[in-house]
Amino acid sequence: MFTFIHLPLYTIILSLLFSQYQTIIFWFLDLFLIIHAILHLFFEKHPRNGFKNTFSRSIIYPMGILAVIHLLLLFKK
Repeated sequence: MFTFIHLPLYTIILSLLFSQYQTIIFWFLDLFLIIHAILHLFFEKHPRNGFKNTFSRSIIYPMGILAVIHLLLLFKK
């Protein structure tokens, strides 16, 4: 189910990154990744959280950190 939901999203996001809306998509994606990582951090101890394994953490949290860095670099432009 996870792949079924995420694969079309990735396809849409990647196609929009090469469109005239590239900057807006980068902003939206960065903000989403930051909020996503924060939510995972807040719900880390929730009993129904199925994403608290090393594999999930090694993807979710670094993507949030990279999004913060990318957003800061976008601000400097």
